[in-house]
Amino acid sequence: MLVFLLIMSTGTLLLLLFDMKRMTKQLDEIIGNFGTNELVRTNTHSKILIQFIMKINQLIYLFKQDQQNMVKKEKELKQEVTNLSHDLRTPLTSIKGFSELLTDPSLSEAEKKEFLSIIQKKIDHLTMMLMPSMSYPKLNPLISH
Repeated sequence: MLVFLLIMSTGTLLLLLFDMKRMTKQLDEIIGNFGTNELVRTNTHSKILIQFIMKINQLIYLFKQDQQNMVKKEKELKQEVTNLSHDLRTPLTSIKGFSELLTDPSLSEAEKKEFLSIIQKKIDHLTMMLMPSMSYPKLNPLISH
């Protein structure tokens, strides 16, 4: 009877070891190709090992969700930066154009004052546009660096 129990225990341990090696290989494949939806599978009847695998799969799922959220946030941030860049171009182009006109020696003082006034308005407009962006959480890390 003791020999039978020893053989059964050894067999169970060998099956468990084989299953753990197979699961380790699955984990290596999942880590190597994280874009898949693969999870760790087992054929064991060990409740503890099944619970352990469920926790590993839960971690894999949560990590993949975080990864997807990060990709989504990166896309949103890129879009925000693109929008901000576009919104900045128009006033900057005006400022550049009017400042170049100021170098024209044939301009009257009234025209120079008018162009300076336009430049100041464009700068004020830019300042007003940037104020909300400075406090916008998605853009703040970009601006503060």
